[in-house]
Amino acid sequence: KINGNLLTHVAEIQMMQHLMNFNSQILLSADSYKPASMCSYLYDTAKKFNVFYHECSIGHAENEELKKARLSLAYATGLVLKEGLSLLGIPVPERM
Repeated sequence: KINGNLLTHVAEIQMMQHLMNFNSQILLSADSYKPASMCSYLYDTAKKFNVFYHECSIGHAENEELKKARLSLAYATGLVLKEGLSLLGIPVPERM
């Protein structure tokens, strides 16, 4: 079980808030016939993840529960990026 309440760093909170807008972004892009807005959202997602990854160590987290919570946030980010790119028709590699 993951304890999301452990994610209190500003970068973690901003990442979670950004990911929560994914469904709204899909609707906005579709309704406005502007796939470029989805591209911008995904680019912003990658930038925010970079900040999160730089500021919030996963491997050296203070405890195992925080490590699990941060890994879950990283996994959720990957799912959003994969789904968003798929909606744009861009193939996603299995591993990087």
